[in-house]
This record gives sequence, structure tokens and C-alpha cells, in this order.
Amino acid sequence: MDLHPIIVHFPVALFTLYGLFELLRFKKLTSLNEWAVTKAVLVCFGVLSSFVALATGDLAGESFENGRLGLLAETHSSLAVITVVFYAIVLAITLGGLIRRYHLTIPNLLQPLITLLDKLYRQSWLMVILALIGLALITVTGALGGALAFGPGVDPLATFFFNALVR
Repeated sequence: MDLHPIIVHFPVALFTLYGLFELLRFKKLTSLNEWAVTKAVLVCFGVLSSFVALATGDLAGESFENGRLGLLAETHSSLAVITVVFYAIVLAITLGGLIRRYHLTIPNLLQPLITLLDKLYRQSWLMVILALIGLALITVTGALGGALAFGPGVDPLATFFFNALVR
């Protein structure tokens, strides 16, 4: 039984919610401590669960041969890794900001790194751009995954990305 299609939707949902939450820039929301923590929890569990999705994806990818679907599987896998690394960086920035926000004690050796991450976290325009990039990565990776599962012509978006990135 291929577990990848079942498992992959959990991190996709968490990353999508995180991205949408990051785009909601209402003062009433952004000033709440709970809002910042909620976004951090979403991206944290998204990154953690994405490692399971990557592992099950690697197992599922072994069933594809070298032809067009093999290249599609390889492209989908590479984009999935890029997406996970991207969100791991977003998680680091988010945690750096929360460490400063809550005045958590950290070793002196990490102070310069936390200071840099906090400065990035405080740039709301940057966090919005990162959210948009993340949503784009999820969309492209998911479209290629859908093309793998149901064929390259499954929908116009999957067909577009298949033709642009694989052919």
C-alpha cells in the first residue's frame, strides 16, 4: 500500500494554513502572542511531518521507470526537497523571532544567529514574500504530484507545470 498520498496531505495542509495565516496582516491578529505561536506550530509540524512525506515519497518513486514518468517523479521529488528546505528556513526565522519575543535564554554562541533571525522575522514584508513563495512551491510540487498520480493531463495546472518543467 502506498502511504505517500495519504501522508503528504498533512504537511501540505499545514504549510498552506501557515502561508494563509502569514498573509492575514490585521493589527488585531498580528499583535496577539497566540497568533505568532499558532503560525510557528503550523510550520514546525509541517516541517516535521514533511520528513515522513519525503520518505514515503522516495519509496513510492522507486516504482517509476526511467521514461517520462521517471523524469516527472524525479522533478517532483527535487521540488519536494526544495520545498521542505525552504520551510525549514522559514521555521528557523520564525523560531528566532519567537525566542526574542519571549526573551528565552539561549547560549551566548547562538546570540548573533538569533539576532539575525529576529531581524528577518520582524520584516513583515519579507514574511509575506516568504509565504507567497512557499505557497507557490506547494502548488507546483502538488501539481506535479497530481500529475504523477493521475497523469500529466489531470488538470490545466498540472499540464502547464508538466510541460514547463518536465518535457
